[in-house]
Amino acid sequence: MGDGEAIRFGVELLSRPDGVQKEAIETLEKAEAKGKDAKGKGGASKSEAGLSLLQLLKGKEFRGAYQAWYSEALRVVEQLLPDRYNEFRVLYRLDKPPKTLDVTTYSISDFIHGTVVPRENIDSSTAKGIALSKIKDQIDILSSAQVHLDSVLANIKGGLEALLLDDELEAAAGLLKAKHIRSAGVVAGVVLERHLKTVVDGREVKLGRKKPQIGNLNDALKEAGAFDNPRWREVQRLGDIRNLCAHDGEREPKLDEVRELIESTERIIKTVF
Repeated sequence: MGDGEAIRFGVELLSRPDGVQKEAIETLEKAEAKGKDAKGKGGASKSEAGLSLLQLLKGKEFRGAYQAWYSEALRVVEQLLPDRYNEFRVLYRLDKPPKTLDVTTYSISDFIHGTVVPRENIDSSTAKGIALSKIKDQIDILSSAQVHLDSVLANIKGGLEALLLDDELEAAAGLLKAKHIRSAGVVAGVVLERHLKTVVDGREVKLGRKKPQIGNLNDALKEAGAFDNPRWREVQRLGDIRNLCAHDGEREPKLDEVRELIESTERIIKTVF
C-alpha cells in the first residue's frame, strides 16, 4: 500500500469503516425508536445504543482493517518522517502502561480491546470519541509524510534533470571541440528547449502549441512576466543560432556562435527556474 493509498484508506476507515459507521447509525436510530415506543417500559436507552455502536466499531471488520492500515502506515512514517515516528506510534499505544487510564492516557489500542473506565467517565461513547480523534491525528501525520515525499521526489527529479542537462551540454562542448559545429548547436538547443519547458511547467504558464519550440516557450514566459526584455532577447538569439544549426540550406553557423549557445544555455539552466 503506497502512502497516498494509505491516507485514503485511513480517511475511509475513519469516516465509514467497512460499512460499520452506517450500521452503527442504523442501530442508534432503531434503539431510539424502540425507546420511544416502549415509553420507558424496558425500551432501549441511548446508553445501550452507544454500547451497541461500540461493539460494532470493535468488530472484526473495523479492528482488522485498522490493524492492517496501522502496520502499513507506521512503516511509511518511519521512513519519511522519522522525527514523528514515536508520536504516531504512541497514539496507538503508550510505551509503558499508564498507572491510571484517563482521557489523556487512553489509546486506540485500549478502544480496540474494549477497555472502559467508568471511574474516569470513559464510557463507550467517550472511548469512541478519543479513539477516532487519535486516528484522525495519525491520518494527519501520514498526510504530512506524503507532502514530504512529494518534496523529496521533486528534488530528486530536479537533480536528475540537471545532471542530464549538464551531461548533454558536455557532449555539445565535445562536439564543438571536434569541429562538429552544427551537431553541437543542435544538442545545445535541445538542452535549452527542454529546460525552458521545465520552467514553463513549473510556473504553470499556458501554451498554445502542443509541441512548442524555443521561440514559443520564450514568448510565453515573457507574456507571463517571467522574462524581461533583455532575457527574452537573449533567448531569442539563442533560438536563432539553434535554428541555424538545425536547418540545412542556411549559412553555416560559426564556431563562436555555437560556443555562445552552449555557454549561455549552461548559465540559463543554472539561474532560471
